[in-house]
Amino acid sequence: MIGGAFLSDWGRSFHCREKIADWSQSDNISVQSNLRIIRIAERDGVYHARVAVTGNGFSGEGDMAFTLNGDRIASLIIS
Repeated sequence: MIGGAFLSDWGRSFHCREKIADWSQSDNISVQSNLRIIRIAERDGVYHARVAVTGNGFSGEGDMAFTLNGDRIASLIIS
């Protein structure tokens, strides 16, 4: 499912490993984002995490919902 990965970041959608890697470079790595998990819970195969973000980009709290395919994230929705 690597090629079928999906990411939604506040409505901006990214499909496939390469596009998600580009997003990670621009929206996380280049702004030195640091995420700290506040809480996480699983419901019906979907993991819901509340995170605190610091760095040189967005700073604050946000929610993420993700599903897994084996030991890899198959989809991630940031809201």
